[in-house]
Amino acid sequence: MRIDTFRHFIVFAVLLLLHALLFQHIQLFGCVTPLVYTYFVISMHRDEPRWSILLWCFALGMAVDMFQNTQGLTAASLTLMGLIQPYVLSLFTNRETLNNFQPTLRTLGMEKYVTYVTLLLLPFSVVLFTLYELNQFHWFSWWLSIIGSYLLTLILVILFEAFLVRE
Repeated sequence: MRIDTFRHFIVFAVLLLLHALLFQHIQLFGCVTPLVYTYFVISMHRDEPRWSILLWCFALGMAVDMFQNTQGLTAASLTLMGLIQPYVLSLFTNRETLNNFQPTLRTLGMEKYVTYVTLLLLPFSVVLFTLYELNQFHWFSWWLSIIGSYLLTLILVILFEAFLVRE
């Protein structure tokens, strides 16, 4: 087993447990939820095979769906995020960049990292909350869920990256 696979298992389990035990129960204004499990996709290396990213994203999405009883909504949204992650990351790196490049606040810098995270979180949030709201569509709660959850998750990812992740 490669060390990267073991690292993925650990990060997968920690983020899933954090979400299931803590963050799932936080709802600001009744609809803004931190989606910290998305950090798993955000932190994927450049040389990770695309099929592997999709498989990990789908597995994490299904695990989150099991805890939330949401019948695949998170799995679909997280798989979309995993699909676009290599393409978004390639916008911020060039061909000469090392294959094991990991997008972090330190390697990309604040402006590029915030842009990278935004380009991944916004489509994820739009798809996730659009799927959630299909049964009872309320424009205000849909909009507040997307923007609020995106901003809260962005702040948490940057704080996590700035203070907890040390290489």
